Amino acid sequence: YGYAIKEDLIMFVAPTEPLVDRTRRTVYTRLGWQSTGLELKKGRNYRIQARGQYKVVTGAETWPCGPQGVTIRYHGGQPKGMLLGAILGEPDQDSVTPLAHPMALGRDRTIQAERDGVLFLRINEPAGQRSDNQGELKVQIENKEPAARTD
Repeated sequence: YGYAIKEDLIMFVAPTEPLVDRTRRTVYTRLGWQSTGLELKKGRNYRIQARGQYKVVTGAETWPCGPQGVTIRYHGGQPKGMLLGAILGEPDQDSVTPLAHPMALGRDRTIQAERDGVLFLRINEPAGQRSDNQGELKVQIENKEPAARTD
């Protein structure tokens, strides 16, 4: 009930660029998983910083929210509205998609990539409840171990 097919359609964007230094992306709070188009490399560390204010709507209540989420309501063990991430790589026949078990990112977190793959982002909220949200997040993704320059 309430599932918005158009808003929750996962659009895979093949990596358009390796993440050498840092870049920015926008995460729309009404949408489900959003591909950044950035390929992360297994074992490397990446810092993900988010900023922005948005509104998470639940029935008649509207809550101002930021990348850390709101701790008055939880979904999947994390604050509702919190920024989540997952790295989607080559399919592994023995496991469930990483999108089913996302990482809590919040406002500022450094992660170590568990696999080569594309970084996906979304806010923490059930699929049937995102379509009435308002606003967006600005996210900076930084490679903490850039490749050595040869020039």
